[in-house]
Amino acid sequence: MLVNQTAYLLATGDSYIGARGIINGWSPRVQSDEYTTAQIWLKNGPGDTFESIEAGWMVNPKLFTDAQPRIFIRWTDPNQRRWWLSLKDDVIGYWPFEIFSYLQKKALFVRWGGDVYSKNVKGVKPHTTTAMGSGDFASGLFKVACYIYNVRIVDDSLQLKYPEWVHTDSEEPNCYSALNYQKNPALEPYFYFGGPGRGPNCP
Repeated sequence: MLVNQTAYLLATGDSYIGARGIINGWSPRVQSDEYTTAQIWLKNGPGDTFESIEAGWMVNPKLFTDAQPRIFIRWTDPNQRRWWLSLKDDVIGYWPFEIFSYLQKKALFVRWGGDVYSKNVKGVKPHTTTAMGSGDFASGLFKVACYIYNVRIVDDSLQLKYPEWVHTDSEEPNCYSALNYQKNPALEPYFYFGGPGRGPNCP
């Protein structure tokens, strides 16, 4: 069974009715029966019963029969308030509120970042060689690491704005890393994430 490994920027402590970010695209190395994503999640609900909606790009050789990144959407509950999905300024779809319980009106968490789905993560050795993002660590920064910029949430004010409070995390920082990097105080941070998977510090 595939399990996921994440590196992400997290916004909590508010009620969110939307989120946005500009994700740069890569074609990272992926083992044939695994996949990797760069995406935005909106989540609500307790423990393992949470609901989420997700959108971004994915490299999934088994599903798509090649290693090219593709736009994807996903949600946790397959069963006229709507969560709208836009690509640039074009609306391309929506999730109807009827398919949700916890996410009918708002999300309590927003995450921007990457996922790797594999049987060989979270302490299983040898670790997968499936890469996240560009395949380079977040410390590589611009033109090297995958990034998301222009990070925004929408709360009850109905205004797009940078989240008031965020933090970064990576479940296996020796394999995949996360860094919210602000070059100087006059500029907004760029969120960088990713990594190669198995390596000298990720056996």
